[in-house]
Amino acid sequence: MRTFFADGEKGGGGADGSLKNLRKKFYDLAFWDAAIITTGGKAELEFDLPDNLTTWMIDAIAVSHKSQLGTERTTFKVNQPLLIEANLPTFLTIGDQISLPFKLIADTNKIKS
Repeated sequence: MRTFFADGEKGGGGADGSLKNLRKKFYDLAFWDAAIITTGGKAELEFDLPDNLTTWMIDAIAVSHKSQLGTERTTFKVNQPLLIEANLPTFLTIGDQISLPFKLIADTNKIKS
């Protein structure tokens, strides 16, 4: 078994008991506001995203004072720069011997050096 940490370092994102970047907020809806006022048909919003690693969809529906209607839909992805995914077996029985395979997913555009 190989280790990727220098002697004395603690790995695993919390070996010292401090889970700093632990994801906790998982929601189906990231943001909702039914009363956004636009200027010239445009609005700029800021909100915190939940911790979900997913593709979010934005649906915007606008109605003017003259009952004119406009809609728009777009998507964006949220991911982590480095993710380790365990590919564990679905079932194990007594006496099975397995090696634990992991898949490493890296978004090199987001990893800071």
